[in-house]
Amino acid sequence: FRDSGIKGALVFRRNTLDWNVCRVRDCFDAGARGYPVGEDGKRDERCFNRRKDPSHPTWALLKAARIVEKMQRDTEIRADTAKRLQDMGLVTTPIYAEDLLSFERKA
Repeated sequence: FRDSGIKGALVFRRNTLDWNVCRVRDCFDAGARGYPVGEDGKRDERCFNRRKDPSHPTWALLKAARIVEKMQRDTEIRADTAKRLQDMGLVTTPIYAEDLLSFERKA
């Protein structure tokens, strides 16, 4: 890849807890981190489709016994992914979504 001139971008969320909450609310990982609930505390099955209807908020019920382990593993995977892509010459430094979106908070 180094000689091909191809460049990529590696974008992560800096706030790992927030990223995990989004994964739970969107039903990724099949409940390994927790599951989405509605205002009434009952399981919410809308998953990713919840984004189409913001009038009914969805929360994440996290599995406290597993979430720290998952967050630590996520951090290891991120570091490994960044190193592999850097070694291939595809990216230089990861970019954080919060930095890309910070102009919205500053405007």
